[in-house]
Amino acid sequence: MTTRPATVALLLLLLLLLGLAAPETCAQSVPGSQKPSGAADAPIFFDAWDYNNPKTAWNIAMVSLSGATKVLAGTDATETYPFRFPREPAVGFIVERKNSETRQVFKYDLATSVTTDLGVTLKRGTICDVSPDGKRLACADDTGDTRQIFVIDTATRERRQITQSAKNNCLDPSWSPDGKSIAYFTGPDDDQVGGEVKPKGDHLVIYDVESGKSRLLTKTPKTRDQSPRWSPDGSWIAFHRAAKKRGAWHIWLVRPDGSGETELTTGELEHTYPSWSPDGGQIAFQCYVPDPDAFDICAVDVAGKQVKQVTLTPKVDERHPVWGR
Repeated sequence: MTTRPATVALLLLLLLLLGLAAPETCAQSVPGSQKPSGAADAPIFFDAWDYNNPKTAWNIAMVSLSGATKVLAGTDATETYPFRFPREPAVGFIVERKNSETRQVFKYDLATSVTTDLGVTLKRGTICDVSPDGKRLACADDTGDTRQIFVIDTATRERRQITQSAKNNCLDPSWSPDGKSIAYFTGPDDDQVGGEVKPKGDHLVIYDVESGKSRLLTKTPKTRDQSPRWSPDGSWIAFHRAAKKRGAWHIWLVRPDGSGETELTTGELEHTYPSWSPDGGQIAFQCYVPDPDAFDICAVDVAGKQVKQVTLTPKVDERHPVWGR
């Protein structure tokens, strides 16, 4: 008995669609090549502000690739810089109350809808990140002349400063999945996005938790490399970069050993603050949209580099996305 070529082709196509067969490729070396596992249902947290209503405050909201936007805590204070808890269905964020000289770290429980003050006070803190075991926070905070990285015990509130730069700011800490390293960026500029690209630029650094030593990760001159974020398997670090010759901020990848620099997004518009999906196949980021002149949330497929817009809320700025679990 013989099988017609058309029948064989049809069977192969059916097997591919069912995921029972796949062509042999080199996809194992490409970030995001693993099979998606629920990324569409995992929430993306971000801070949002209605810029046509100055009396409103920034609030933490969430959206999924298959759902609508929902405001979470919704307090009367300014809520910014969300971060995820790796072992809990919760999102953390920074709270700044009117006329206050300090900021507090809060947590919103997705299961109970309860907002909790974690008892951590920052002078001028911005982005924080939780260690994989959930016991420590890494936060950037003001030391007087610069901002440095602190590790804070979530139970005792004990603080330990891990960066000691007298001239440069150290910002945007990100724990590695194994808890052994913290990536951050350092540079002479106070602003995190925007401003002129100076000759020394901003560069990514990796801090070894056990030894206390740091090493420079990116060394490209006349660039600003910021907001490093580890992939779920620890094999890549996403970040945003602006180069003096090109101007626009784009999402890039680099290996933890400094190799494999790859530009994921292109164009003339601003793409910043990357955050990996739980399966490592996509990266959410803050994207500037000229019409209606606002920031929204976009996502890029890591393997294919296709970009899609996740939110498009009229008259609302949506920034600093963090992909939940």
